[in-house]
Amino acid sequence: MGARAICLGKTFISLADDPSAVYWNPAGLAVIERPQIGFGYVRLFQDTDFSNVDADFRLGKKLGLGFSWSRAAVKNIEIADFTSSGDLGTVNTAQDNMLIGAGYRLSGKLSAGITAKYLSQSLGDYSDFGYSSDLGLLLKGEKHRLALVLRDLCGTSGGEKIPQVLVMGWTWSGSWEKKPPLMEDIYSTRAMLRQDANQEQKKFDFQRPEADKVEVKVEPVSIKTHFSVAVSYSPERNDELTAAESFECWANDSYALRIGLEQADFAQRFSNINGAAIGGSIKFGRLGIDYTYKYYDNLDGRHYITLSYSL
Repeated sequence: MGARAICLGKTFISLADDPSAVYWNPAGLAVIERPQIGFGYVRLFQDTDFSNVDADFRLGKKLGLGFSWSRAAVKNIEIADFTSSGDLGTVNTAQDNMLIGAGYRLSGKLSAGITAKYLSQSLGDYSDFGYSSDLGLLLKGEKHRLALVLRDLCGTSGGEKIPQVLVMGWTWSGSWEKKPPLMEDIYSTRAMLRQDANQEQKKFDFQRPEADKVEVKVEPVSIKTHFSVAVSYSPERNDELTAAESFECWANDSYALRIGLEQADFAQRFSNINGAAIGGSIKFGRLGIDYTYKYYDNLDGRHYITLSYSL
């Protein structure tokens, strides 16, 4: 649940190319090129924090494993008793999610994955737990990706069944490489003025002394873009239908800007900015920083930051 995936929302299921894949689409664990580990944190509001750790590992060319732990904690909740006017103190609550997933490459383009979830929650002296699982498919082409995820298969929490959700996603990827004018070297020039008496015209003769030669290397600029859409459907939530859209642009695989829009109401997905997000990334060698600002009607906006390291 890194900052990048939070910005892209459900559309991330058809990308699934970082450790967050264990949460969004475990099939992506099979095609992640380099193992990574990520740490995230956000202060949702006063005394309420969310933190997470995600990691993925490669086992051969076809199998990838992923791990994720996240915690949402609320502190200092005041206890109210309407039958008494005394001060009953405060209580803390927390919800922990632990995920272990695996993705396997079935062919050159098709991958499948599964994630097992352990869910626990506590409120003061009370605690409970649940479990669930996700199944995912990912078809990766040169420019197009298709994904299908069945979330919370056979899941229960607190003795109640978790509603199943079917998510379908598609991504179009484009890439361009801009090569600057070839500049193998730059010469200091010496101009010699000559005058032609017959034509009364000035001419310049440029000479390039070999001793003044300076080598200059100019790297090409590589641009990669991803446009993604996703639709989710849950028959156990009164046939709830939601949609999400996102756009992401990378420069030289080091700098990125992205925007995402996710709505609970499919019919009003463009008329309400609730769920809109904007973010960016920057990489320094193996170290990466992802940032997202996401807007919620009930919480205003929240800032998400994830630090990642490529192994």
